[in-house]
Amino acid sequence: MSVYVVLAIAFAAVLVGGFAIGRFRARRLKAEYAAGNRRILVPFSGTLDRTVLAAAIRIARAEEALLVPAYLLVVPLQYPENSAQKD
Repeated sequence: MSVYVVLAIAFAAVLVGGFAIGRFRARRLKAEYAAGNRRILVPFSGTLDRTVLAAAIRIARAEEALLVPAYLLVVPLQYPENSAQKD
């Protein structure tokens, strides 16, 4: 019977901890967005062109925003989604 009590206490502690972390993170994110923190997404595939990067940096500085590069992976549609990956 004591094993079940210990498991119940551990489960409750995990739930309370997860709830507390979630509340803290939500408050922090809300404060960041309220403070005007902005992000500029720069999507690219292959190599990132220097002129595009320079323009994105200028805009990010002017807007006091964070520059977030996002690499776009091109996947051909001729293969099914669950096909084996070839090296």
